[in-house]
Amino acid sequence: MEKIKYKKWILSVALMTSTVLFFMTFITYILDPYMYYRVDDSKRLLNTRFVTAGLIKNSEYDTAIVGSSLIQNFDMNSFRNKLGWNPLKLTVGGMTTKEQVQMVNMASKTNNPDRFILNIPLDVNYNDKTRDDIFPVYLYNSYYLDDIKYLFGYEVWTRYIPINTILNCASKTGADLSGFSIKVDLMGDWSKEVEPGREIVIEGYQENGIHEPNISKYAILSNMKNVIDIFHDEIKTQIQNEKEFIFIFPPYSALYWSDMKEKDLYSEFIIAKKYFLYKFSEYSNVRIIDMQDCEKISNLNYYIDSIHYHTTIQKDMLDAIISKQYDLNRENFSSKSNNLDMIVTKFIQDNNDWLKVN
Repeated sequence: MEKIKYKKWILSVALMTSTVLFFMTFITYILDPYMYYRVDDSKRLLNTRFVTAGLIKNSEYDTAIVGSSLIQNFDMNSFRNKLGWNPLKLTVGGMTTKEQVQMVNMASKTNNPDRFILNIPLDVNYNDKTRDDIFPVYLYNSYYLDDIKYLFGYEVWTRYIPINTILNCASKTGADLSGFSIKVDLMGDWSKEVEPGREIVIEGYQENGIHEPNISKYAILSNMKNVIDIFHDEIKTQIQNEKEFIFIFPPYSALYWSDMKEKDLYSEFIIAKKYFLYKFSEYSNVRIIDMQDCEKISNLNYYIDSIHYHTTIQKDMLDAIISKQYDLNRENFSSKSNNLDMIVTKFIQDNNDWLKVN
């Protein structure tokens, strides 16, 4: 008799557990807060760390824009209207070259777009080896068991499903939820959150300075070259598949470069750029755009800090993709480097009353 009761208890627990697991699976699959199974632009509370994998797999696009906050404000409609491309933005603040390769590999495997646009964050590269992964690995694998981590995930059930459920209920009452609704095209876009301005940049610089490298001058250059080597080796298979690759060196402000001169690191970054150029310019399907010597870098009214810029410069970057005005090659590397140096030197002369440059 006791054995029969024990078996019934086990069956009851098993049935209850199965019911709960089925319920959780069903709810997660239907609500799909990470868009892991289907894209739904009406979703709220989108987080690039969690939804990017689903977007890569389930979106229709021929152009993948992969990078950091320096290209997060690209206007996707401008790509559609001016170039006839159908872009998808795969960005997150501080994205490193290692993470860019991760995005490119997954996009190539699941969607195989015609082209990739990547910004090259040399200022991040020297810390690449010590940076923790910011993307949940299970979302970017192709193993079926990884779905279990999504269907019953901690973040899904403690944050995204409860909050999205509350927001959906609130929307039915007529509540204004515009602040919680983010379209896929605008994911990561911070252009409306801050205003650019010279005084803002100077104040931030005088209070906080610019990042302090935690390794020596010589180790920085060696590390950057090493990261470029690894990046090249990991992405060359995709380049050899004859997809178009457009690499962009973003237009850091002249303040950033003046600070690099003050820290005696300016030459290291120029050498690293040249090293990158010679690694990748051998491929006919690779374009390298260098916006770092554009005249606007000396006008801090276009910036919110030493490296992040206004949408006006984002538009210039799109125009550079179209016009090829800022394309970098082995023939013009020296002239563009000299031009950058002249812009920065003049900036230092014009602003030496508040700059920390010796």
